[in-house]
Amino acid sequence: MYKMIVIDDEDIERECLASLIPWKDYGIEVADTAWNGIEGLEKIRALKPEIVITDIKMPVMSGIELIRKAKAEFPQIVFAVLSGYGEYEYTSQAMELGVRHYLLKPCKEEQIIKMAQKVRAELDEMRELEESRRREQSRLRRLKPRAQAQLFADMLEGREDGSLDYRAFLEEHGEKYPQIFLLVMKFPKIPDYLESFSLTNILAELMGEDHILLSTSVEQEAVYLLDDRIRGDMEPVAERVRKEYFKLFSIDLKPVISESGEIPAVSSLYRGIRAEGESTDPDVRALGAADTWEQVFFEVRLFLLKMKLGQMPLERQKDRVYEVLSEVFRSPADREDTESVRDEKSLFEYLSETLCREKKIKEPEDKDARRVYGILREFYRNIGDPELSLQKLSREVMFMNEDYLGRLFYRQMKKRYSAYTVENRIRIAARLLRQIPDVRISQVAEECGYPADGQCFSRMFKKLIGQTPSEYKSGE
Repeated sequence: MYKMIVIDDEDIERECLASLIPWKDYGIEVADTAWNGIEGLEKIRALKPEIVITDIKMPVMSGIELIRKAKAEFPQIVFAVLSGYGEYEYTSQAMELGVRHYLLKPCKEEQIIKMAQKVRAELDEMRELEESRRREQSRLRRLKPRAQAQLFADMLEGREDGSLDYRAFLEEHGEKYPQIFLLVMKFPKIPDYLESFSLTNILAELMGEDHILLSTSVEQEAVYLLDDRIRGDMEPVAERVRKEYFKLFSIDLKPVISESGEIPAVSSLYRGIRAEGESTDPDVRALGAADTWEQVFFEVRLFLLKMKLGQMPLERQKDRVYEVLSEVFRSPADREDTESVRDEKSLFEYLSETLCREKKIKEPEDKDARRVYGILREFYRNIGDPELSLQKLSREVMFMNEDYLGRLFYRQMKKRYSAYTVENRIRIAARLLRQIPDVRISQVAEECGYPADGQCFSRMFKKLIGQTPSEYKSGE
C-alpha cells in the first residue's frame, strides 16, 4: 500500500479527492491532506508519502515551489499536479521538475482513477528496480575472499559468463574500471597459504589495496586483476615486490604483466601471459592468444605492419609467417598455401583465415553479426586507408544503406564505427611505437590511416593514451 497526501486550498476539491475515490482499491492510502504548500511540506516531511497530489496555484507557497523543495529532500516521491485552464506556464515549470502526471480541473472520477493506475504502475516499477539493486548489492557483499578467488579463477578460464556473481561484479566495477590488466607472479613451486597471503599483503602495501580488484592462485601462479591507471608504474613496483618477497622467503618470483583490456577480456589476457612461458617470441604470444576473429584481425594487422615498417620484403614476410604459424600450432606450416599470396592484403587474408581455421574460430552464423564481421575484416585489411569511412564501406563493399549499417555496427559492437576505428588505429599505433624503437612517428601515423604531418594523429593519440606519441615512444 502506497501513502498519499492531497494538497489543495479549495476545501471541496481537496475532500472530494481524498474521500470520494476508493483509493485502497488501487493500492493507495490517503495518509493526510493539506490546504497550502507550507502545511503540505511539513506533512510530507513527517509522513514521507510515496505520492503527492497538489494544486499548482495556492496561497503562501505555490505547488511549483512545494514540488521543488520536496524533491530536493525526497526525490523518489511521485507528484501529480492539479491545474486549471490557462495555467500552462505553471504546468511547464512542473514538467521541468520531472512531473509526469496532470489533472485538469474540474476533475472527473474516471480521469482520477486512470491517473492513479499510472502512478501505481510507476511506483511498482521503481520498487522492483530498487529491490533488484538491493539483491545484487547483497550478493556482492556476500562475495567473501574465497568466493572472490573462485570467481576470478573462473574468469581466467572463461567460465564466468553465465554466473550471477560475475554479472554483479561487472555491474559494480565495469564502468568504474573500463580498462584493467593482469599481474602474474610465477613461483618455482606451488605456494602454500602463508606464501600467497604474504605476497598479496606486500603488493597491497606498495601499490595500494584499492587497485587490486581480484586475486587468486592458479597452480604455481598468483594472479591479480588490477586497475589499468597504475599499469605505467607497474614494472618497478613488481620488481620491488619480487625483492621484498625474496628477503622474507628466499623464493625468487617471476613477475609478468599483461596487455591492457576490458574486464570481459580477462581470459584472453591470461592466455596471452601463459603463452609467454611457452615462447619468447612476442609475435607468437600475441597471435597465439587471439581467440576471436576480431582479436585475430587486430593481431594480424599489427604483425604485418611491424614487418612492413621494418622494410621486410614480401618473400621474407611469407617466411616469417611460416615460422610463426609453425610455433603457434607446434607443427610445420604448409608453404604451398601461400603460392597465391602476391601482396600485403592477400597475406593478411591468408594469415587471418589460417589462424581462425586452426583455432576453430568460426565466422558468426547470425546475419547481422556476419555483416559486422565483414566491416571489421575490411577495416583491418585496409587500415592505412584514411578514406575508409562507413559511407565508403556501405557503398563499395557491403552494398547497404549507410545509416542502417551504422546502427547495426553500434548494436553489435556497442560503439559507433568512427569511435571504434579511431580507438583501434591508436591502439595499434601505440604497440608499434613501443615495439619498433627506430620507427618514425610519421610512418606509424600514415600506416594507421592518418596524414603524415602528424597533427591529427598526435591529437587523437594524446586524447586516448594520455601522452603525445613522442612521450609514449620514449617511455617518459
